[in-house]
Amino acid sequence: HADELESLLSGFPVLQSVLLNPRTVAEAFKRADADGDGSIVFEEFCTFLVALRKERVFEQCIHRIFVLVDNDGSESVTRRELQRALVMRMEDVRSLCLDVPDVWAVLSKPARLVAYFETADDDKSGDIDATEFLTIVQALLAQKDAPGTEEENDDDDASPLRILTEEEE
Repeated sequence: HADELESLLSGFPVLQSVLLNPRTVAEAFKRADADGDGSIVFEEFCTFLVALRKERVFEQCIHRIFVLVDNDGSESVTRRELQRALVMRMEDVRSLCLDVPDVWAVLSKPARLVAYFETADDDKSGDIDATEFLTIVQALLAQKDAPGTEEENDDDDASPLRILTEEEE
């Protein structure tokens, strides 16, 4: 049956990577079994697939934006690189967010994003890697979705974001 399942999943690499990996099958089953009854009905399976797809689209969006921001290909981004991309390449960033409007809602407020830079720089290296960038976006998304915080600090974004000089960085 494993060969048959692998054949059925051949056109779906994300699903294949989840369902054909023994370490992730149990976790995937638990996530898909919404009512916790130990079995997955068709509706639960479809809901799981939609959620899995959304996660993948989100991850791809964040990765593409990070690559765009990482001008020198160092796999890390300085605060200056982040600001430069958000000022000079905002339309490019926006086009990468078409499938994930919540990410655009966060990135369209660059002052708030840059303010989180130091917080996300876990190793205090002065730059952030892709994981730390993801942490910033997730924190801002959580803040955006939290009750009572939706637009309370929009004045922070009223001042224009400028590119730091090397001395300021």
